[in-house]
Amino acid sequence: LLRAFRFDALCERFGLGSSLAKTGTNQSPSHLIGRLSFWLVFLLFAFMGIDALDLTATTNMMSDIIGFFPQMLAAVLLLFFGMLLANFIAEAALIATVNAQIQEARIIASFIRWGVLIFTAAMVLTQLGIAKEIVVAAFSIIFGGVMLALAIAVGLGGQTMVKDVLEQRLRRRKVEQDEMSHI
Repeated sequence: LLRAFRFDALCERFGLGSSLAKTGTNQSPSHLIGRLSFWLVFLLFAFMGIDALDLTATTNMMSDIIGFFPQMLAAVLLLFFGMLLANFIAEAALIATVNAQIQEARIIASFIRWGVLIFTAAMVLTQLGIAKEIVVAAFSIIFGGVMLALAIAVGLGGQTMVKDVLEQRLRRRKVEQDEMSHI
């Protein structure tokens, strides 16, 4: 069904096929979704069979597992769309930086891709409920550190430029004060 809708071509267009190839998976995205669907149906019928046995402890465990499936599905979708978004934004950044003739275009695109992927991983872990506080704290510390590093780099790198701009403004202000204003 996914092949009929050209799901693989759509995934290739957004770069997911090449991302899957980089992970060592030599199967198409539609095949992977087909396998996932098979196992979901298999588990559904296995749970129905266990429920028919009417064992209280097993039924409680099953309901906990089934209650976790929506979170797991949301996490898988977040990961999928996060990978698509990371590839799309990285490609857009690569094109923009190459057109701007920036020599470090690939490095910038790589940083952007990894930044989006790390942000996606934090979202996935939070969605799954795995150490929410630790993930939020670690992400906040890393993000704050990166912003501080950028602020220091821009501050040190742009020091002479800021000095020149301020000197020009002071000269202009001094010239304006020396001029006589009309009554």
